[in-house]
Amino acid sequence: MISGLSQLADNMALNLREFIKSEAFSGVLLICSLFLAVVISNTALYEYYLKFIKLPVCLRIGGFGTTTTFLNLINDGLMTLFFLLIGLEMKYHLVVGEYKERKKLILPTFAAIGGLVIPALIYMYFNHNQITEKGWAIPVATDTAFVLGILSFFARKISLELRLFIIGFSLIDDALAIIILALFYTSAINTAALLIAALVTIALFALNYFKVKEVKYYAILGVLLWIFIVEAGVHGTLAGVILAVFIPVAIEESNASPLKELEANLHPFVNYCILPIFAFINSEIPLKYLTTDVLFSNLGLGIILGLFFGKQVGIFVFSYLVVKLKWCMLPNNTSWSKYYAVCVLGGIGFTLSLFIGGLTFEKQEFINIMRSSVIIASMVSALFGILILKFIK
Repeated sequence: MISGLSQLADNMALNLREFIKSEAFSGVLLICSLFLAVVISNTALYEYYLKFIKLPVCLRIGGFGTTTTFLNLINDGLMTLFFLLIGLEMKYHLVVGEYKERKKLILPTFAAIGGLVIPALIYMYFNHNQITEKGWAIPVATDTAFVLGILSFFARKISLELRLFIIGFSLIDDALAIIILALFYTSAINTAALLIAALVTIALFALNYFKVKEVKYYAILGVLLWIFIVEAGVHGTLAGVILAVFIPVAIEESNASPLKELEANLHPFVNYCILPIFAFINSEIPLKYLTTDVLFSNLGLGIILGLFFGKQVGIFVFSYLVVKLKWCMLPNNTSWSKYYAVCVLGGIGFTLSLFIGGLTFEKQEFINIMRSSVIIASMVSALFGILILKFIK
């Protein structure tokens, strides 16, 4: 009896450890962080929540230092590690992974382009020539962590080829989001700081060229790069992507892989710490803002219809065209109905949509509408996609 209970406890502990390592657990953490923020923002604790996210934080090294808030520390600082992780995953899959053969990128590339163009057009239809038109990029991004977390519950229905397509789609989708950040969310340029950032980038190139395998040297230069990119007026998160480009995938005549080493160290910290904290401090929505006037405003309609309707239509239609033109094929063992379910899940914008929205608006009224719309569109996309996956064969 005792032996049986001990074996049961061991199996439960093993299953729990495996669940914590899965993408599903990361998605669960994000959802819990979201709902916790919404609940707190509608209770007496909201006052303390606002004090917490606006808590002054002093960063100082020697005689140099700056004071910011906890909110900015996460959004402008630690989220750089999220973009670094994205960059590392991109480089690995493109250099030695599934997409080393570039032809396999045709379908995910057109799917990602469709998932950008149609949502942006829908948003602009409602917000053209208005002060809110600068938010056109909010509905163009997909939160792949959420999508993979949901799909992990339908592992038997998702073929390896379809999973690889989703990875390829996320590579292109994230790359397009990064380009948008670089081109459209850059303030006045400080030329001197930008030149120093360029010199740091050259130093990173030298480390890569001479096959330096110690990650700590790349990290030191990465911190310097972030500082001078921020000083230059460019958003600091781009430093993460630039750094990822120069991290070696593998060192010849050695089993060392600085890229995989750094990715393994970053993955749990980003997925189980940074992203849940980001979700918690960026998802506060007083329910008084969830009114028909807010949700049916031009900004609300642009985001909700852009994410829920625009993403699925853009991804599906562009994919259908390139498949019918015989430029590529659907992933093996994937029907159009199953593929459509994945397109619907593409409307889960959440992390990147909130991130871009936070960079777009300063007026609290617009921020509240943006947050409400992103969360509603993402949740509806998730629920609709799950229902399709549940009932298709």
